[in-house]
Amino acid sequence: WSGSAYHLGSHQAVKVTAKPCSTERRRAPDGSGDDRMREDLAAAAAEGFCFQMFVQFQTDAWRTPIEDASREWTEQESPLVPVGKIVIPPQNTRDAKRDAFCESLSYNPWHSIAAHQPMGHINRARKQKQEEQVAALVWLLSHFVKLRTRHMRRALDRWREWERHNTSGRLREILAVQTETGDILPPPASTGSSEVVH
Repeated sequence: WSGSAYHLGSHQAVKVTAKPCSTERRRAPDGSGDDRMREDLAAAAAEGFCFQMFVQFQTDAWRTPIEDASREWTEQESPLVPVGKIVIPPQNTRDAKRDAFCESLSYNPWHSIAAHQPMGHINRARKQKQEEQVAALVWLLSHFVKLRTRHMRRALDRWREWERHNTSGRLREILAVQTETGDILPPPASTGSSEVVH
């Protein structure tokens, strides 16, 4: 869902979210390497996408605030209202011309009609167009993505190592034994002494 609110007409604020039209077939990304996410996206695009689009209406200035983007608009406070579908037909994304076109694109939430313009201080900050700020933001985001990818790879490598040594299986066996005996934690090591505490 969108982290910030947007106009829906002159006097209504909404947040937007999208969910798969069907959960019958869940994707299980496989593979490794720097391009594994790109390859999985290309495989999914060859089958096509369908998402159900929803909006949440602002119901209360405190529980569904506009200026505090860190506060979640819960479905209890603002139920999801279906408004349409996003259907992307099957297509081939492995194309050099398409890659070049994609690299030339940029996203600006303010590129919209007045009735759907962004709201809140987060979006007002986005509206600033100073080159230095844009360059700093691009560097910061790219640096964050690199760090996140590095940590993700390390976590995946550690998980593969655990699986290779059947660490999870051994942990399950230990927990099963401790559950049967009632010893959730291992007993303390015996010191060999027979002191009596009064």
